[in-house]
Amino acid sequence: MTFMAARWQGVVFLDQRPWQSGPQTPADVRSKLPLPHLLWRFVNASRARVVDILTGEDDRLLVIVGPCSIHDPSAAHEYAHRLQQVALALRENLFILMRAYLEKPRTSVGWRGLV
Repeated sequence: MTFMAARWQGVVFLDQRPWQSGPQTPADVRSKLPLPHLLWRFVNASRARVVDILTGEDDRLLVIVGPCSIHDPSAAHEYAHRLQQVALALRENLFILMRAYLEKPRTSVGWRGLV
């Protein structure tokens, strides 16, 4: 198990869907689904790396990849795990950032996303 995978062990993701009760503010969502401190640190550290790359402080190439949208949480988890292996192998030259959409705002017919 890699260091990054070990950091995710024990994290519980709840499917509480707070938005089903009506529009929510970001503060509402944060209070209902608080981010564990370890994940908060990971997100902020990743954002700092992106800023460093964009400002030239870090000379690696920023690579943003990911599925068009998340249809299946298990498949997304597997994708993230595989991408993590590639990111670790190439971390000297690349900072690979996974992005994924949970909804498809421009889709008016058919499946609109996981959210």
